[in-house]
Amino acid sequence: MAYAKLTETNADNSIANDNWQRDRTWKQLTDKANKAYSASQIPLAEALYRDALEKAEMLFEDESNSDNSIPLPVIYNISCHNLAELCEHQGMTDEAARFYKQAYDRLLSTANEPCAALQLRLSCMQHLKHTLSVLIHFLQRNGASNEHMGKLIQQAHHTAYRVYQIVQHSAHFDQCQKERPALLS
Repeated sequence: MAYAKLTETNADNSIANDNWQRDRTWKQLTDKANKAYSASQIPLAEALYRDALEKAEMLFEDESNSDNSIPLPVIYNISCHNLAELCEHQGMTDEAARFYKQAYDRLLSTANEPCAALQLRLSCMQHLKHTLSVLIHFLQRNGASNEHMGKLIQQAHHTAYRVYQIVQHSAHFDQCQKERPALLS
């Protein structure tokens, strides 16, 4: 599973090390699953990949852990895509489609979530293009209609535009706040 190959690097400082600790379990599960997959231990790999996806869900739900060493959308993508690739390898196309779509839906819905932290919403948008690309490629290989793929692309574009507008408004607000004390003096 080339997409999910992870290497641990030595932390240069305690902050990076703390961040690594937050997603450590997910990394360990993914690494064990990759090794099991490479050793053709498919049932074990699937169980470990499912555990890693469950951990990714927990990390995503706890936005206070958004300081992971790997961005949350990447963790979620890797988890879903590993399971999708495993399913594809076993000829389970419908199940693979479900996991590819799950990654897309999660990032898209989080980017659209007004209560989500702006940084997380931006990160979801940044990584949604990879998720969308993989999903579209899968759908093309499996005969999906252009209309269906077009709707997915359109949803992503609309969401990107909305998040971009929010960032612009936020930057404008921040600039006004910086200038305001000078105007009042």
